[in-house]
Amino acid sequence: MSDEYKIFVDESLDISDAQRQEVQEGLSSLKTWLTQRRQFAKNADGEPDYQQAIDNLSQTKVFITEKGVDRLIDAVESGELHLTDKFVQALGGKDKAMAHLHKLSAQQGDNNIAFNTLGIIKEPTVFLNLKNYEQNKGHIELRSISSLVTHEATHALGLKFSENMANVIVGKEVNDGVEYSKYRDSGKEVYARVMQLRHDLKLDPEHEFSLDDVTKMRQDCMEKRQNYQKVEGKAAPENLDTMLFERYSDEQIQYLLNATSEILPQQDNSLDRYQLADAMKRDYAKSQAELRVKSQLYKTDANQILLADSQKENAPKVNNLSQTILQRKLQERYYS
Repeated sequence: MSDEYKIFVDESLDISDAQRQEVQEGLSSLKTWLTQRRQFAKNADGEPDYQQAIDNLSQTKVFITEKGVDRLIDAVESGELHLTDKFVQALGGKDKAMAHLHKLSAQQGDNNIAFNTLGIIKEPTVFLNLKNYEQNKGHIELRSISSLVTHEATHALGLKFSENMANVIVGKEVNDGVEYSKYRDSGKEVYARVMQLRHDLKLDPEHEFSLDDVTKMRQDCMEKRQNYQKVEGKAAPENLDTMLFERYSDEQIQYLLNATSEILPQQDNSLDRYQLADAMKRDYAKSQAELRVKSQLYKTDANQILLADSQKENAPKVNNLSQTILQRKLQERYYS
């Protein structure tokens, strides 16, 4: 293995070589995906953020424990980990910051299976509560260890552009029957779940996904879930990930897969990444507004609208949006 990441295991725990390998695999697969995407096309997150993400990943520490937040407190008190200046200042000093962590530990106990310490700890860090993981085996929403590590490590990458785009794409628009959640539907959490989905389904970093691709993914995952529910005591399949499909439309998931991190032609570098972010947000919002208008006019769903457009049926014309990268890509994907 080209990368060896730092794993810290409680003295009271005895983890298997397979479990240790899963931790390594989760982090290595995340790096592989980012580097392959980078080689294939320009990453809209920008060079400084991209390089920082790679650095953060290489420095990530994984604590395998059975003590939850208490293990985090032990690591800070022993000097293994260090509180961020911003966290200390926000709480009014180190003593108050530590008191806050103790309070958090008392409130949460050791209920978490996996968590990260972004914003609290200087070092990129992932905690995995192995005791809770073992106790929850067979639960339909439980991912593999490598998948959980991929999710939590994604939070430490610092790819703000992709997190921002995920936030724009999701907005507050969730599927019918789903209640919007400030946490679950935040850009940071959605982006981590997208990276987790890429890991679980072994998605190709160089592939630009169509609506048909996403529809097939949805069918496969939901069928696996239905079959799983019929078999008691069966461990959940590693590639059973239904949360994104339950919460968002195929169109939203397609954008999430293609726009975080965005596949951009290498020659399209006329805008800096901040101008690009503003333009992409504006044009995405406008394109979605147009789809909503069309759905009202036609009393139909977005898939039928796009089909009508492709067949050159009588449909409202697309406005002449500003000529940014995303706008051109939107026209290519949906209105050609």
